[in-house]
Amino acid sequence: MRAQLVVTGSRRALAERWSAGDWNALRDLLEDIAHDDRILAVGTCTPEGALIANTATYPAELSCAELGSKVRPPAVDDSAGCSPAPGGEGASRREGSH
Repeated sequence: MRAQLVVTGSRRALAERWSAGDWNALRDLLEDIAHDDRILAVGTCTPEGALIANTATYPAELSCAELGSKVRPPAVDDSAGCSPAPGGEGASRREGSH
């Protein structure tokens, strides 16, 4: 739930960086998101299962291909005025508590 709120609040910034293909800026934004005490790591994946950007704490054992088979694609929200990157967009999230 918390990760969903954070992603919803960051949707426009995420979409802008994704659409621009600015993976370094996207990674920086993901690091900012992961500063929340209840979010352990963040990664962004293509629909094809490739990891595009991730936080330093993103576990290597979490493959986008495996995660992608377990999550439903996000609804496209065009209210931000951004379109998804070719092939769509997706994010994987993992929450935890301290």
